[in-house]
Amino acid sequence: MLTQDQLEQHVDEHVQLQIFTYYGQSRTSNVKQLAENDIVLTTYQTLAADSKVYICSLSHTGLSDDLGQMQ
Repeated sequence: MLTQDQLEQHVDEHVQLQIFTYYGQSRTSNVKQLAENDIVLTTYQTLAADSKVYICSLSHTGLSDDLGQMQ
């Protein structure tokens, strides 16, 4: 996973970015907190796992049918 330190090495020091690391057991589920950042660092495994949880929760609310129609 690309780290915040590695990213900062490649970005001009005058560019101010809000960077958030989304990883680990205590990661936030607050979408607004994630949206406040310019870059969110995570792993494919974390994203895949959370996507499954999100889609599963939609299926219990009936919203997963709407998701299929959007594709």
